[in-house]
Amino acid sequence: MSAATFVNLPVADLDRAVEFFTALGFTARPRQPGADSAQLTLGDSTHLILHTPAAFAAFTGAGCATPPPAGR
Repeated sequence: MSAATFVNLPVADLDRAVEFFTALGFTARPRQPGADSAQLTLGDSTHLILHTPAAFAAFTGAGCATPPPAGR
């Protein structure tokens, strides 16, 4: 039996992030319209959970840092 890896990340634009990781080879699981999180898989044991900042804060019980604007 192999161990599964789950990585949870906050993202500013959920749809764009799903598109990006799908282009890298991840497979997106179906999600409900308006959902605040998305699960993607790579192989049998690697799972990536992308969250909006609000969903990430609710999941972790802590907020997430706001990155500086691009170009800084």
